Amino acid sequence: MTSAEQMAAACLPCAWHLWRSPPGSVWRFAALVDAAMLGLHAQLMGGSGHVHHAAGPGALMWLGLGLVAAQLALAGAAALRRL
Repeated sequence: MTSAEQMAAACLPCAWHLWRSPPGSVWRFAALVDAAMLGLHAQLMGGSGHVHHAAGPGALMWLGLGLVAAQLALAGAAALRRL
């Protein structure tokens, strides 16, 4: 299993709960995972020499970062609303 597949698998436990009726704890965990993804990809885009991203950030990486940032904002707002 590649690291990208492992990161995607981290989303699976929460996906069902977020889809149905998410409690605040699931939103907080989703926000934590999103923040970790943003940090990891920012490091990769900074030129850490990772094999898959060695050529520099592409359009898909920028799109992914935008989607994760939007999800982080949504998760943060939902977690705060449910406190």
